[in-house]
Amino acid sequence: MSDVPDFQAPLLLGDLEDGIVRRTLEPGAAELSALAERLKLPAVKSLRADLEVRRVRKNDVIVKGAFNAVVTRICVASLEAFDESVEDSFSVRLSPHVDRDLDAAREVELDYDSDIVDPLPEEAIDLADYVAQYLALALDPYPRKPGAEALVVPHAAEEEAPTSPFAVLKRLKQDDS
Repeated sequence: MSDVPDFQAPLLLGDLEDGIVRRTLEPGAAELSALAERLKLPAVKSLRADLEVRRVRKNDVIVKGAFNAVVTRICVASLEAFDESVEDSFSVRLSPHVDRDLDAAREVELDYDSDIVDPLPEEAIDLADYVAQYLALALDPYPRKPGAEALVVPHAAEEEAPTSPFAVLKRLKQDDS
């Protein structure tokens, strides 16, 4: 995997002074290819994300997004490649009161509507990184092609399995009857 980011969409925190910022992300072919590599997928064919970012409570920021994508997956049953549509949405609160250190973050009590609270970066928020993370979370961990039958692997001639002590006891009990 390369050190080159799949795609970036930085939003400077200074741009939030005027209220709500809306962005639409549609990465190009090179960015989709790098994203597929990052997510360990054969391909990401398309991705569109609509995002809304707004400042709340003076220092905190909420990032809301909805995305749809078409990705190529490998079926766990047949091992065939197939295309799958993925749609999801997310909401994340960013706060300067949350440290990147998890132990320190646990000590801070935040009373927010959002379940997810991330640290607020100092200069810019990478909106594309949030889309990539939530796309990864939205993927089925066991993708199955519609109508796929399980792959049948022929077994070698079965050798007689060693007899378990319980099988021997069962036979002895049956012989006594």
